[in-house]
This record gives sequence, C-alpha cells and structure tokens, in this order.
Amino acid sequence: MVERILIVGFGTMGSGIAEVFAMNGFEVNVYDAYRDVIPRSLEGIRWSLGKLREKGSLREDVDTVMKRIHVFDNLGNAARDVDLVIEAVFEDPKVKHQVYRELEGYVGKDVIIASNTSGIPITYLQSVLQYKGRFAGFHWFNPPVLMRLVEVIKGRDTSDETAGALMDLARRVGKEPILVRRDVRGFIANRVFGVLSTQAFILYMRGIYDYRAMDSALIYRLGLPMGVFALTDFTGGIKLSYESRNLFEEIDRVAPETEPSKGLAKARTFVFSLIEKMYREGRIGIRTGKGFYEYPEPGRWVRPDIPRELADKVNLLDLLAPMVNESLRMERLGICTRGDIDKALKLGYNWPKGLFEIYGRDFTATDVVNTLRRMSDLIPDLREFYEPDPALLNETK
Repeated sequence: MVERILIVGFGTMGSGIAEVFAMNGFEVNVYDAYRDVIPRSLEGIRWSLGKLREKGSLREDVDTVMKRIHVFDNLGNAARDVDLVIEAVFEDPKVKHQVYRELEGYVGKDVIIASNTSGIPITYLQSVLQYKGRFAGFHWFNPPVLMRLVEVIKGRDTSDETAGALMDLARRVGKEPILVRRDVRGFIANRVFGVLSTQAFILYMRGIYDYRAMDSALIYRLGLPMGVFALTDFTGGIKLSYESRNLFEEIDRVAPETEPSKGLAKARTFVFSLIEKMYREGRIGIRTGKGFYEYPEPGRWVRPDIPRELADKVNLLDLLAPMVNESLRMERLGICTRGDIDKALKLGYNWPKGLFEIYGRDFTATDVVNTLRRMSDLIPDLREFYEPDPALLNETK
C-alpha cells in the first residue's frame, strides 16, 4: 500500500501532483535540485488550496494539507522509506537518466519509479535502470488538481504489477486513468492530437487552407476550446518541437518500436521546415508575442480574433481523416481502445465529444478512406502518411 510518495522536480507539474496527493491524505516528500523553485511552488500550492477551500472543494484546513508536504535538500534523505517515486523534472532525458541512476542507489528494487514525461517513450527512459520492470510512465495533465486524466504507460519491460499499481493509485486520488498498453511516441492523448496538428500544418504549408479557417472550424464546428494553431502559440509548441528533434532521432536508434507509423514519422519531418523557420524568426507564440497570431506584448496572452464565418471554408474530414486512421491503427496494434482515445481527448484536451463519437455519426469509414486517397493525390510525397490502415479498410466492408 502506497502511503509516502517522493516527487523529484517541484516545478509546475511536480508541485501540482504533490498537491493532489497531499489533499488525499498521502505524505509527500519533495526534492528539487533548483532550490529557488521551492518557495514559489509551496506558495502556489497554498494559494490553490485556499481557492479550493473557498469553493467548498477542500474539507480540511489548508495548513493540515500543507503539513503533509515535506521538503528535502538531499535526494538520498528524501527517498528514505518512500513507497513510490514520481519524477517530474524537465523534459531532458539526460537529466532524467541521471535521476534514475541516483534513485536506484537509494530505494529498494520493489519501489516503483514513475515518470511524468508527456511524450518521451518509456522504453527509452527505462533503458538505464537495473530493475526495469518497476518503471512506468505516469503522465498527468496540467493543472493536475483540476485535470482528471492520467495516462499510465507500459514500457517494453514494465511489469503488469507496476502498471496495475499506478492505475489503482490514480483512482484512489479521484483521477480517471487510461492504460497505454504498448509504448509509443506521444502515448495516447498527445499522439492522437499530434496527428491532427501535423495534418493542419501540412494543409497550411501546401496552401490548401488558411490557418485561421482551420482554427475556426475546430472551434465553431467541433466545439474545441482552441484550434491547433492558437494552441500551438499558447503552449509554445514551436519551441518544444524544434528542440526535441535531436532527442527523437536518438530514441529512434535505441527504441525504434516506439514509432510504429513510418508515414507519421515522415509527416513530422515534412512539417519541421515550417517549425524551424518560425523558431529562427522568433515566432514561437505567447513568449515572444508572435506565433501564428500576434499578441499585445511578449508573455501576454489574449484570445486571438478568429472569425466564425471562416469555419465553413474547411472540410472537417480533411483535418480529421489522418487522426481517425492513426487511432484505428493504435487500436489494431493493441496500444489502446477507441474508448481510451475518446476519454483522452475529452479529459485531456477538453473535447466535447470523442473522435469515435463523431466518427460514424458525421462520416463513415468509406468517407475517411476516400479523403485519405484524395489527400494522397494532392500531396504525393506523403502517400505513406495517407495510406489507409488495414483496420480502417476492414471497417468499409
């Protein structure tokens, strides 16, 4: 039974996860090599708990919850007598690997070590561990105190017992976990949404649709809170994509099975030219005050003005067809179920309806196949990306 948890990395995600566990009665040890983040994160937790208390969502006193969070300035001391470790340091696998090596010297071989990585394959991360079976992905969404989705990811060597324990733990703190049964780049939510983003970038690069029109269609016709391009600006996606390219080349060497779609890999390479151009021009989103949209000043976000009348200029299936195709491939390969995909999009990206709630209601498998083949004719250098998966073709019979 997990009672005391260590969280390594006390930034936005680490502190949010610590808050959730402390609210649910767990003792939480925290450690961050960058000591200056700790006071700010503790202050943020106290503020958040106060707001929850005001709304009646927190029954205990704020001080009672805060007393369950224990700050350490030494990793060895922080790891003493813990039942679980959650790593939440920034997305640099070299840093993560160093943390894992140190942790194995401090915790027993039966203590689960889990990573909150948002997309680095678990098979790659666990490669440096002596006891690989006790390692898994434990991907929370931001902010952890509000977002209900948690992805539990099995790497190549993750044991069923480890994955099961994390699924149970997520449920104990009121979350809705989904199991990623086979390790792939991006896991479920980010992988599926990433296909949509990649397709939107391709359509923009080829001059098929204006980026504002695509965002308008996604917002006003699908009901998404943000379109692909506005969300890219908001999250700093250009910078993240640019800086992660070399990482994934290394991952492809160590764990090539984590990218089962060669067509998707080629499509990512295709859109990188736009990503690189925008990065070099400083158009990385809110941080610089300009991305796809313009903002009043660097660091200040205002919702972009996206005209509703543009929505009807876009055939939604041109955006969604590759997403459906990849989702059915993921189901065929045993990565997840279509129910998992719908839950991931609704809870992780705030879609009002899941992809498979739309598929079958608004269009058929034959419609998807025809759209993919039309796209293949329009963009022949990406034929492999638009090749209908056998699972999709089976649904046309």
